Amino acid sequence: GFVVDTPGFNRLDVTVIERHELAWLFPDFRPFRDACRFDDCLHRAEPGCAVKEAVARGQIEPARYDSYLDMLAEIEQHRANLYR
Repeated sequence: GFVVDTPGFNRLDVTVIERHELAWLFPDFRPFRDACRFDDCLHRAEPGCAVKEAVARGQIEPARYDSYLDMLAEIEQHRANLYR
């Protein structure tokens, strides 16, 4: 699916998304996801990440990747707060 800018819509709740599912919502990651060294790659700090390599080569916009990392952090922070 796609998110559309709509009047009155000011926040996307990503906390209902599982962290390993988030990359599937970024169509520009699709050509690279399956080439990662690890099947459970979160595309953040893992060695052999094809998504990070694509960002470095200019095949994925850095702003898109930064947006992904922000959402991933929000999901993980939410999960951490659930179990305090």
